[in-house]
Amino acid sequence: MSTSSGGSSPKPASVAFDLSETGATLPAGATTVRWLNGGPGPKTYFFADFIAAYRKKHPNVAVQYDELPNNKIAEVLPIQLRGGDVADVFLVVDVPISELVAGGRLAALDDVIPNFAEWKKSFPFGTLTPGVQVFGGKTYAITPSSDRRSTLLLHNAEYLQKAGYDPAAKPFTWDEFRAAAKKVTQQGEGKYFGLILPQVFQGVVVNLAQLAGVRLADNGIDWRTGEFNYHADGMVALVELLLAIKADGSLFPGFASLKDEQARARMAQGAAGMILSGPWNFPVWKEQNPAFKYGVSRLPGPGGGHVAYSVGGSNQFAVYANAGAGQKAIAGDMLYQLGTESGQLAWNRLTGAADPAWSAQAMKDILASDALDAPNRAALKIFDETVRLAPSPLVRNPDNEHVELVLTPPKPNLGQVVQGVLTGQLTDVRKALRDLSDRSEKALDAAIAKAKSQGADVSRDDWKFPNWDPAQDYAEADYRKPA
Repeated sequence: MSTSSGGSSPKPASVAFDLSETGATLPAGATTVRWLNGGPGPKTYFFADFIAAYRKKHPNVAVQYDELPNNKIAEVLPIQLRGGDVADVFLVVDVPISELVAGGRLAALDDVIPNFAEWKKSFPFGTLTPGVQVFGGKTYAITPSSDRRSTLLLHNAEYLQKAGYDPAAKPFTWDEFRAAAKKVTQQGEGKYFGLILPQVFQGVVVNLAQLAGVRLADNGIDWRTGEFNYHADGMVALVELLLAIKADGSLFPGFASLKDEQARARMAQGAAGMILSGPWNFPVWKEQNPAFKYGVSRLPGPGGGHVAYSVGGSNQFAVYANAGAGQKAIAGDMLYQLGTESGQLAWNRLTGAADPAWSAQAMKDILASDALDAPNRAALKIFDETVRLAPSPLVRNPDNEHVELVLTPPKPNLGQVVQGVLTGQLTDVRKALRDLSDRSEKALDAAIAKAKSQGADVSRDDWKFPNWDPAQDYAEADYRKPA
């Protein structure tokens, strides 16, 4: 049976928060805390219930909660920081945390969150990382969520069933994927097509290649050798598969100009049978297209591969260094709740697969319950089976943050190269991918050289992890094992 959704309420049922006593000394008088988050999205549901529960417990506290799309936060946050008019707690977007720390913009959470040393022990390895959130032994951002997620194959349940396929029951091989796209296109008779792709889909290509067994991380590096592997045989074969699907006439026309939100909307409107995207679509479809029935499965491929995700986590929340003492006390008390088992379970319940919590126990509890709908449960199960923590040069050597700061990734990137191939602007697949690997090598070498000239103790060897096994989480102990 296909895992499908449709017709349910846009908002999950409210969660009763069990707020922990943190021992924080909170202001007794009326106090307002400003909180800036990215949205709208599933996080909106979490914070609506969380803030309501917090205000019920602390009626003297008012929370001015604002949301902006992430790209807008990236635009306005630097302006706000320059002007000093910043929310007390804010989501860090597209601004290196190290840069904010160096500029004195962030408060050390060790001094803000009560009983911090004991509290942070609940965070799993990879979520509070030197060079990512931790600088000079102090922590400047925390996350309630994990990046243990990937792209999925999402399909129109009606179209695929009519064509005789159910990838949720049996994941597609590449040949079956191509055949299904072709059959659905023929079935649509010009009204809909087999596959729709968004304009920039680097993550899709990387995840497809990883699940096909190509050894590379999301930045294109094969961690075993420390070298870029965009030109691997499996990657070439994957791009040729996409070319074949296009040649069959199975791609939705105009795909090269479609933004992610446009592709998502057209999918729900019946323009295609399949889309390669992620669980961040679920809450949007539930709200905007509640009658749309869709299936969830792992990406097509020969099998045997795993998706590698990076340390750090998404949704990094920080506290403004110049926030008032009362605001910092409340912010610390609130942030504390995000790292408790109760907070993690509530996060999982209200954000689902779009933003999985990092707590293994919360994940186990949520999957053992009926709190989530079928698509979210299916996606979380796929992530648990296929997504693994990758090694990180930042964990091995925090000085590599200086490399990250000066690194200029080459353009066109992988997504742009693949689109160039699919639109006919590039004709030699292997040559184009080899060129991308070569340009990426030069860019990294240049960044390492520049960081060293500025005093950083870094080496290209920091990017080599010969004991990397993509089928396993790269644990803290693995960094100490001999090569």
